[in-house]
Parts: sequence; C-alpha cells; structure tokens
Amino acid sequence: MNDASRKQFCLRPVRRSAVWIAAALTAALLSVPAAQAQIDDCPSWRQCLASFDYDNDGHQDLLAVRKSDGNLLFYAGRGDGTYQRGISRGADWGRMDIVMAGDLTGDGNSDLLGRDNRTGYLYTYPGDGGGDFSPRITVGSGWNSISLFTSGSDFNYDGRIDIYAVGRADGKLYLYRGLGNGRFAARDLFDDTHRGWSTVNTLTTLGILDPQGGWVDVTALDGQYGLYGVYSTGTDFFQDDPEAWLRFWPDAAEDRYRQVSGVGDVDGDSVVDLAGIDSRTNELVLNSFNENGSALHAPEVVAATWGGVNRLPSTVTDRTYDFDADSFADVVARNAVTGEVRIFEGDGMGTWGRGASRGDFSDMNLMETAGDFNGDGFSDLITRTSASGALYLYPGVGVGGLGTRVQIGTGWNSMSAIVSGQDFNVDGKVDVVAREKSTGDLWLYPGDGNGALRPRVKIGSGWNTLREITAVGDLDHNGHPDILAIHRSDGCLYFFSGKGTGGVKNPVKVGCGWEGMDALAAVGDMNLDNHIDFISRRKSDGVLLLYRGTGAVSFRPAVALDSGWNGNDLIA
Repeated sequence: MNDASRKQFCLRPVRRSAVWIAAALTAALLSVPAAQAQIDDCPSWRQCLASFDYDNDGHQDLLAVRKSDGNLLFYAGRGDGTYQRGISRGADWGRMDIVMAGDLTGDGNSDLLGRDNRTGYLYTYPGDGGGDFSPRITVGSGWNSISLFTSGSDFNYDGRIDIYAVGRADGKLYLYRGLGNGRFAARDLFDDTHRGWSTVNTLTTLGILDPQGGWVDVTALDGQYGLYGVYSTGTDFFQDDPEAWLRFWPDAAEDRYRQVSGVGDVDGDSVVDLAGIDSRTNELVLNSFNENGSALHAPEVVAATWGGVNRLPSTVTDRTYDFDADSFADVVARNAVTGEVRIFEGDGMGTWGRGASRGDFSDMNLMETAGDFNGDGFSDLITRTSASGALYLYPGVGVGGLGTRVQIGTGWNSMSAIVSGQDFNVDGKVDVVAREKSTGDLWLYPGDGNGALRPRVKIGSGWNTLREITAVGDLDHNGHPDILAIHRSDGCLYFFSGKGTGGVKNPVKVGCGWEGMDALAAVGDMNLDNHIDFISRRKSDGVLLLYRGTGAVSFRPAVALDSGWNGNDLIA
C-alpha cells in the first residue's frame, strides 16, 4: 500500500464483525512488510512498551487525581489485577491532567506527564523508583492548544518514549518525539485527514495485543462510535481504511465508559489491560482483549465508587455542551414566536451553523443543557412544562439530535431557577441545582447516573436576590464546578466557587454593569483555549456576547458573536 493508493480516513468506522476485522487486520499486516520489520526490530516486544512500575517491585502501578482535594494518589499494583490503598504524593493536582508515560528520562524509572490547565505548561515528573517523584522538568508552554495527549510507548521505534497529541482547533494528530531527557522535539504532523480526531473523547496507549504481529499504538474512545484500537507503522497508520480499525466492546457496553486508560499488564497474564470507569456504577473495571478486539473476560471490578473519587491518568474532552460530539461547544435556543428549538452547532471559532429543528417546545418554560445526565456518553437537555411543571430529560444521541423524552420529575414550577450539567457533589454523576421560588433556598438534586434524581439536599439560602443563575463549570481550575449569578440590587456579576461537597463558597464580585444583560448560559471552552467561557445577551439590541475565561476568577473583554438573539426566549 503506497502513499498514492492510501485512502483518507476519519475516526468513524463502519461497524463490522470481529471475524471480519481480524481478517482485515491480518491482510493489512501482510501488506506492509516494512512496518512488521520495524516491530521486529524491538529487542523484545516488552521493551517497546512503557513500564508503569513506579516503585520497581515488578508490578504495574496506577496514578490518579483525587477529586475532593486535588491530591495525586499512588496505587501500588499487587500483580494480580488489584492495587494497594492509595498514598498521597502531593496536593494541588486538581487543575492538572496527568498521563502515565514510562521512562522519559532514561534513568530506568517510570515517569509522569502533567499539564497545568491554568497555565498551559506541560511538565515531566521524573519517578524516583520508590513510587514518588523528583523535581519536575518543564517540557514547554502552549499545551492548552492540545485537547488530548497520550504517552507510554515508543511510537516511532527510535528507542525513546514519545507523545501523541490531538490539536484542539484542527483535530489533527501530532507526534512529539522523545529526546530521552524528559523533553521532546518539535512536533511532527502525523495525521491530518479531515479533522478525523475531533470526535475523540479520550486517547490512551494500550500497547501490544498480539506480540506476534498485532501492534496497537493507541486506543481512542470516540464520542460517536465507541472504542477503537489504532495500528501504526511508526510513520503512518497500517490501515487508512477505517473499516479495518480494531473495535472493542459490544454495542451494549461501549457507552458505559467515560474514562479509559492503558495500565499495562496489571494481572500478570502477559496481556496488556485497559482500565475504565463505568459511567452507570462508577466502578473501576479492568478489561483485557484478544488480538481481534474481543474481550478475554467480562470486565473485572477493581474498585467501587472510583469514578466519584478519582480521575484516571488520561486526558478527556469535555462534551457537556457538545451535542454533535465534534469537540466544539453548541448552543440550544427556542424561537419566541414559533416555539421551535434548534441546536446551533459550534465551529470552535465563536460561530455556529444553523442546526436542524429539534421540534416544537412551545409548551415549555425552561430549558437547560444537562451534560451526560443519563450516563450514555452523550450530552442531554432538560426541560420543564409550563402547565404542570413536569421535568423532562431529552437524551442526546451524539449527532446533534435528541431522543424520546423521559419524565424525571413533577411539581417543578415551584422552582424559579434550575441548572444542570455538572457534578457538584463529586460522585461522578451529573446533578441538578434548583432555587425554590417561595423561600429562595438552593437545593442540590443528586443525579443517579441513569437519568433519575435522588433525594434533594439544601445547599444555600437567600438566593432570591440573584438572577441568571448558571452552572458555568470549573471556571477557576480547582477541580470543582462553579456558579455565576447576577445580583438584582447592584447589577454585579458574582462568582461562587464549588466546594466539591455539593455546595458553593461565599460569592466573589467579578464585575458590575450587568443590569442590561440576560440569558447567561454556560458553553464550556468555546474558543478552545482550555478555559471555561460563558455567553450572555445584551437586552437592548439582542447581541450575543462571549466572555472568555482566563483560568482564574476573571474573564477577558466581551466579544460580540451574533445579533438578533432577542428573537429567542430560551437559550441554553
């Protein structure tokens, strides 16, 4: 298969049987002898993979960030598929994305990569061989322009551990060649076929499924099409034809995993394993696969309630406001005259395409983006009926559409504000926060991860003095979702930092002059700088404004996005 005959690929594989995929992959391996020769150049197949043995006891270990306090936790592996109790290796990791990387510095110890999401700097944390780390090495700045990155393998077979990374704005895959000293060379474009990587939620390194010929460079959890293994020659992919990419997990299971991470051979059976967090149960499970992508066994539960406690060592794309799963934030709006709802699909540059109509919502008096409320991997919408106050969930389907609505509550006309889309009590599941009209009390309704609500908990009082209450996301990069609201008396905007226990801290004034603004809405990272943004509408002329976050309790000057939005009465 020469360059002239290569097909462009995008990460949207046609679903095929495991037998067909295995046959296609076998044919691909036979047709690329040069790639096979590169694999054979490895002194042993294990030497071409990173070790995650941070304490040098012969067992693969695991690192994670604890959500409640931002501590980095070290879990020593036992070699039987389980881990010892986590030990803290330092605080202030809540704003960091971490990736287990193997030996980046050439000293024989396993290292860690960490990106500071507030500053955009990437660091190498050299392992000390005892499960802890030496002072960090600065890799470089500007890494907030990267959406996903993974390490843990010698991707180009030059004897050093490398990085694969996906551009946040262009959706292209880049290779950063390791230098063997904890740093990396300037990036090379590895794949640029029509933004094929922009639909990927998580990118991680799995390793070799079949030491005799089945080399899997990376595993991609795609927001639309599930989990796939991707083979490579070190300079290009074996299969440019996406129909031959190796697909993991059956249809019924693949949407259950919001996070996945390659963890090496944890259980000592000479097969590399993939850890995942089950979005319905929050369990940490271990998966092993045959060379054709079929499961060696049912997912083995390693730990309960993991998803509500820790983050795995892998980067994840925020899809809270991304209804078409293309990595760009979308906006939902209802026409005030016709009641028609449209999802305006973002392009990452602050503009939207006019999405198709999603139906007549004229009987609704509230509409709120809800993130992945039912745990199926897609962004959802919550609405309330005007007459009865019934609360409905419209499940997203991942391509910009909405599924059949499901009633999730009654009597919600007693609430004067309802927001969702965030996990306020740090249990790994999306919640609803609502203000009671008669009392001004603020209530947390914990989600159960399956599209239903658990009993409410009071988290505040006196909130009738505020309007435009918005669950904006983690504006200050402390690892917990925050709330913005406008005070009725002074017209100032206030910031309420999330505690991680369901409530919020005391307000901080971040700006005044908001009397003429309404329709405050969360949009996530709209301008692709890895900081949370939000939008608001100027009432006088209907101009929609974008407020770009800075990673702190502040925002940059407003940018006008579009005009004529006074024609919409509900914006989410």
